[in-house]
Amino acid sequence: MKDLFAGLPRDVQGQLIRDLGEVGRAQAVSYARAKAIRTFAVDVGMFYGLNALLQTGLGMMLHDQSASDVEKEYTGLLSRTLDRIREHPLDALNPLGFLDTIAGLSPLSQNEPGKTARILWTYASDGTALYLRTPIGKIGEEFVGWLQQPLQMARNAEGILARPITNTLMNDRGFSRQVYDPDAKGVGGVASNIGRIAWEFMRSQVPETQFTALSRIASGQVREGDVAQTVAPFLGFTVSRGAPGGPEVGLMLDAERQNKQHTLAAMSGINDLIRSGNKAEAVRQMTDLGMSKARIAYRLKVAEDPRARLSPYALRKFEQQATSDQRAAMQRMQQQNQAPTP
Repeated sequence: MKDLFAGLPRDVQGQLIRDLGEVGRAQAVSYARAKAIRTFAVDVGMFYGLNALLQTGLGMMLHDQSASDVEKEYTGLLSRTLDRIREHPLDALNPLGFLDTIAGLSPLSQNEPGKTARILWTYASDGTALYLRTPIGKIGEEFVGWLQQPLQMARNAEGILARPITNTLMNDRGFSRQVYDPDAKGVGGVASNIGRIAWEFMRSQVPETQFTALSRIASGQVREGDVAQTVAPFLGFTVSRGAPGGPEVGLMLDAERQNKQHTLAAMSGINDLIRSGNKAEAVRQMTDLGMSKARIAYRLKVAEDPRARLSPYALRKFEQQATSDQRAAMQRMQQQNQAPTP
């Protein structure tokens, strides 16, 4: 990829100028860049093309798909891709948009979010999808990943020491799971957090997925796919699970996550609109975000009077979830707030 954008390394170009002159250097750089482009195209083509063929083959062998079913599937993919191009023609012209267009022609694009680069293998008894990553096209997948998601790829490329350090500093080990409890108190809480941080460093030294699957097998609590997760890496494959319950659940959770992010990003400006008296525009924006009428009414009320958050329902929920110290502090604050002003 470096040669694709920058050409040959500077020291090599210096040697070419010394031996062949500027014209020879320019010809060599041009040849190297063209060779890099061809290699990139072949690797990306293997990633998309061969994985699509494997997905189709598995569908026919394991899911009783007929040739007619496969034809209908690819016809539908082509039709949806052409519709997207007609709606957004400029997106298909830039390199990233072109890759998305090619990806849309693959049956893998119909997988749940986060698994569109994996081959759908089978389903567990609870509906959870099991996916395969094959040795074919791994380099192409790396190329596409660095172009489309460079920050995520940089995170994935972290070593066995850098990753747990980053996870601990961010207090996030993936899927919104915390490394330590930021609210832990006392000696017991500190000791628990030290143990959790130590485990974060320890688990990065071993293949956690395979180790967990092997532990369940040893304990007799085998889940569907555990044997495959243990054995597959020795054959160059990896097995992963989709959202618990099935791809539909994964799609729903992804939509909820995106809506939550958009709502959080927009609420600051919406609150400013409410406080400035422009309620109509605030309501319009909240409606566009998919918020219910009850939720919109609550947001309007809270923006005008923040103490409206202390509704009877919210206080009952607080009583159920709070610790004894927090409940005592709430009672004390309420008494102080209700006390007459001297």
